[in-house]
Amino acid sequence: MSEELARMAAQQEAIRNELNQLNQQENKDGKNSMGNLGQVAEKMEQNERDIVNKKITEETLKRQQEIVTRLLEAENAQREREQDEQRKAEQAKRAIFA
Repeated sequence: MSEELARMAAQQEAIRNELNQLNQQENKDGKNSMGNLGQVAEKMEQNERDIVNKKITEETLKRQQEIVTRLLEAENAQREREQDEQRKAEQAKRAIFA
């Protein structure tokens, strides 16, 4: 069981590190286009500590669900932005060739 917990904590850390990089990259213009993913990263770090300390509680599970929800919201927001950009590009192309 502890080997599995160690693997879970390592995976959580890897995802958190990627999330921090994404947050810095996407929010470098100050617009916070994906929201404040830093708060999500903090929750992930708290969960990592709980996993490492083998103190997985209802609060840990609730926090994990909040993390998943926020990541899905960020993914949907990113997808919508990409679709908007694509639509604008297509409209511009039609305007040029019309």
